[in-house]
Amino acid sequence: MEEQQPLLADAYRETLALRLNASRLAGNARRDLLLVERRISRARYLNAPDTAVLIEELNRDRTRLEQLKQEGSSRRAEAEARLQMIEAAASRGASW
Repeated sequence: MEEQQPLLADAYRETLALRLNASRLAGNARRDLLLVERRISRARYLNAPDTAVLIEELNRDRTRLEQLKQEGSSRRAEAEARLQMIEAAASRGASW
């Protein structure tokens, strides 16, 4: 693809990088989400007066991380679709 269609090859490399970044975003968010869930569980067992504030902050973190995880997943799906389009265009160009 590089020799015959350099623009498509460049778009393919760029899309691969986007897919990798989206996968990393979703993976890191998933890992951090598990850590926040553990912290929430530990905070519920504490009988300290400041626990309610801590749990509230952790719930906000959980919400933000869930949004990041969903965004990463949707961006990865977009990158996958774009890769398929590029591959289809490359195969059509090679046969024409």
